[in-house]
Amino acid sequence: MKNFCFFAWVFAGMASLGTAVEITGEKNASSWGDEVSSLENLIAANEKHLLAQKQLKEKMKLFQKQKDEFMLGNQSKSHAYAMVSNAREILTTIREEHLSYLFPTDYLEELIFFSSIAAKSVPLKP
Repeated sequence: MKNFCFFAWVFAGMASLGTAVEITGEKNASSWGDEVSSLENLIAANEKHLLAQKQLKEKMKLFQKQKDEFMLGNQSKSHAYAMVSNAREILTTIREEHLSYLFPTDYLEELIFFSSIAAKSVPLKP
């Protein structure tokens, strides 16, 4: 009789486990599309951020080159305007992408300084 009770208890436990697995399986099957969609959204967002970071890197390289050329004497208005405009774009991207923590304060202050010049040199719209 003890063995029968034990097997009945084990069987009842397995039956309830099977029911739980079956119910859980149905829930997972119905929400699977949502999980895939969530992952696709995450991948798309990461790709967008990666593209922005790659573009930021290229703008930062260009900005360094523009500053070097400015220091070597290329101080034309068009070059200065391109340099300060680029600095403004860099600063905007850094802020939009929440990347300020990656850069030294001196670099960010330099971008803020040049960006303020860019803001003043943009013609006012009527």
